[in-house]
Parts: sequence; C-alpha cells; structure tokens
Amino acid sequence: MSKVFKPGNIWSGNRDLAPLTNPTELAFMKKTVRKHYHVKFRGIAFEDAEEAFNAHKVGLSFAELQDLCTQIIVCKFQQYPHLHRKIRELGGRDWLKECWHFTFTRTDAFKRWEGVGIESAFIRCLIAAYDFVADTTPERVPGVIGTAIKNGKVISRTVLKYTGEEQAK
Repeated sequence: MSKVFKPGNIWSGNRDLAPLTNPTELAFMKKTVRKHYHVKFRGIAFEDAEEAFNAHKVGLSFAELQDLCTQIIVCKFQQYPHLHRKIRELGGRDWLKECWHFTFTRTDAFKRWEGVGIESAFIRCLIAAYDFVADTTPERVPGVIGTAIKNGKVISRTVLKYTGEEQAK
C-alpha cells in the first residue's frame, strides 16, 4: 500500500508539484522545475502539455476540453513515467482527490479549471489520466495505449505498436 503524503496545490508555482501541471515551460521560467517536459501529442512535438492543449482547444465545449486535457496528460505520463510513479508514491488517486488547483487567475475561462479535489476540472483530468495509465502500465500491457475519453472517463482502449509516442493504427 502506498504511503500517503500531504496534498498540495498543483500549479506552476509549486516547486514540489509543478511537474504535474500542464504549463511546465512557465514553471521552468519560474524555476519551479529544473527540466523541460516536452510532449508529443497526435504526432506533433510541443514545448509542454499546455501548448499541446492550446493548439487543439479551438471550438471545443468545456466537456470536450476536459477530454482533450486528459488525453494530453495520458501522453505526458506515458512519456514521463516517473511523474505517474510520483503520484502513486504520494498516495495515487486518493492523494490527487485531496489536492487542489488554484493558479490565482482573474479570468473566468481559467477559473473553471480551479478548485479543491474533484471540484477542480484539472484535478479530475489528472485523476482520469492517472487511472488510465495505472491500468495500462508497460509491465501489464505491452505497447502504447490509445484512448477514447468522454467526460473525463475512459470509454475505450486500443493497444498500439510500441514506439514511445502516440501513433495511429
């Protein structure tokens, strides 16, 4: 059983938890992360998960935005498995449910992602991505897993040939 550690605010300004947020390039500039977390999503390389999200978000409903965010975080966890392991070591989904996401934004568009535990859309996306990757770790399922996510929940999985990145069938 995992040892549970004190939850915290998952945002770019938190030195301990900034790697789990999407704008890791911002965190790098703030010096709260020491490395870059480039993400390859749908065959395109991005500076971080936030850039991947911004490149694909146009015209999507909020439910679709959450699905997109979850899919990108799945890719991030697959490309940086130590982040997924860190969450598991901290207490897994139960620990995530106790965390919060506040970025101190002043716009309604960003505030809708904020909150405590599952009241935060971003934390719900992290939990869905964590659960998905936990069910499909390389030790249990060979290859990269393609996912269909609806309303923050995995609705189907496809095992793809392993390439270390997302790939079409």
